[in-house]
Formats: sequence, structure tokens, C-alpha cells
Amino acid sequence: MKIKSFIRVAMLIGLPFTTFAQLKVDQYGRIGMGTNYPNSGYKCHIKGNLLLTTHPDNPAVELQFKVGSGLFGAVIGTNVDYVAFWSQWVEYNNLLAQSYLQVSDKSLKTNIKEIANPLQKINLLKTYKYDFIDKQITEKGDSITKLTPKYGFISQEVEEILDEVKITEDAHDLKLMDYDQIIPLLVAGMQEQQKMIDSLKTKLGDLQLEKKQTEYKLLPSDSTLNTSIQGTLSQSKINNCYPNPFNADLVIDYQIESSEPLLNANLIIFNSSGQLFKEIALENTIGKNAISLSGSFFSQSGSYIIGLKLNGQVIDTKIVVKQ
Repeated sequence: MKIKSFIRVAMLIGLPFTTFAQLKVDQYGRIGMGTNYPNSGYKCHIKGNLLLTTHPDNPAVELQFKVGSGLFGAVIGTNVDYVAFWSQWVEYNNLLAQSYLQVSDKSLKTNIKEIANPLQKINLLKTYKYDFIDKQITEKGDSITKLTPKYGFISQEVEEILDEVKITEDAHDLKLMDYDQIIPLLVAGMQEQQKMIDSLKTKLGDLQLEKKQTEYKLLPSDSTLNTSIQGTLSQSKINNCYPNPFNADLVIDYQIESSEPLLNANLIIFNSSGQLFKEIALENTIGKNAISLSGSFFSQSGSYIIGLKLNGQVIDTKIVVKQ
């Protein structure tokens, strides 16, 4: 009889602990779910995942907080498109974090194209400095409104200019904007602008070289400059420089014609600033010849003048461009 009473008492004692292991409220009002020992720093301590749902409504909306999903870190997820940090008293809230990672994997993208005319689109965008109407609730529960200075765009204007991409979204009678969508547009615009700058640099370099050609009287042999060069020497020339523009080796085809003794033959090279870069001695060989120069021979990219100099006189020149 005593043994049976002891078993009954043990069962009665063990039953509350079993129940409390599922849901426990301690003496301080802290709630524990799945634990008998709610963390003293929290009013509610849940061991496992938390699900908020409108089920059995259809369609049902779910908000999931997972700490045991098998993925990296903790997971906050929902079965709808958006998670809004919003309150009817202050509208949208600031969200602070160290960094944000967005899904950008190629496997999720199709119909991939380069951005057309990015600089034109950027030039149409208007940027503003303004005071943002920021609604807040104080620690005492009072509702206040602050004006916060900011830089930015006007969503309605951006929507009209960049209508091919959905950058804005309507919510709570407000027009929200994805500022990150502007970043690829800015990068593409800068790249397009850099190409224009490089092209202008090349044209400027060519103009500077042409000016130096005139200053040093390094004009092609088909001009009237070479009237002072007598005999067959004036028929010498640079036939071709290839490839042009070049990156690796540059081949210079030239020919020397002279009925008089040829004292010296040289190739002279001027950089885009018109300064003498190199002078290379050639063999005093009459007829067609060629010389190959490595791309690394030229110190940097840009335009160069290649000149054929015979008996101390420049007979012919060509402009080449290293990429």
C-alpha cells in the first residue's frame, strides 16, 4: 500500500515538470517554451523555431524565425514578397546592420543585356538635398516629427525616366524606391564616360604629334617639305607600320633609295608629347627592309611618331598607336 502511494506522489510531482518543459512561467513572469529555465534577460524564451501565421485564412501569410534550419546563421523568412519594418505611428523605420548581401547569382538571371545609353539616363536624373519628414515616438510615448537633412531622388521622377526597370513600389500610399538599382547604372555610365575620355586623349595626342611634326618639319615625304632633299634619297620612305593600333610586336616596313653614299640610317621615335623617345641605328641597306619592335619597348600606351632619318635628314614619318 505504501509503495502504491509513493508511486502516485512521484507521478503527481513529475507531471508538472513534464508539462512545464513545454510551457513554463516562472515566478518573475518569464515565459519558457521548450525549456524549464527561461533566460533571465528575456520575458519570453523559446527553444526552437517560431512561426507566426494567419492560417487557416486563405491565402495564409507566414513569418518564420528559425534557429535550427540547417542553413548558416539564423533565418527570418516569409511566404510573401516583402518584409516591411513599418508602424502606423511612425510609418517606416530605419534598419541598421553591418552589411547587406543581395542575391545576384547568374543562375537566377535571364535575358541578360548591357545597359543601353547609361550616361544619357544618368544625365536625365535629378538629385536633390531636402529635409525628410521623420516621424518618431519618444521614450515617454509622445509622437514627434523631425526634419532630417538628406540627399536623394524623387521616386515619381525616377519612375518616369527609368521606366524599363521597376525601381519604385507603392505601399501605404507612399512610393518606395530601390536605390541599389541606380548603382549598375552609375558604373555603366562611368565606363562609357571613360571610353569617351580615352578617345579624346587619343585625338589630343594625335593633334599634339601633328603639331610637333610641323614644328620639327617631320612631314610625310609626299608633302612639299622634302624639296631640300636631293636625288633618289627623297624616294626613301616608311611603307607601313603594322598592326596599327598595336599591343604586342610592331613591324616597320621601310625602303631606302640612294644614288649617293649613305652615311647613316636611323629610326627615330617621338612620344605623344613630341619628345624624342628612342633612336635606333639601321643597317645601311639599299632596298626594302623591315624591323620588329616589341610592345614592351614602348614605355606606355598612346601615340608615337616613327621617323626614317637618313644622312641626318628626316625623310618620312608615320603615326602609330599602342593600346
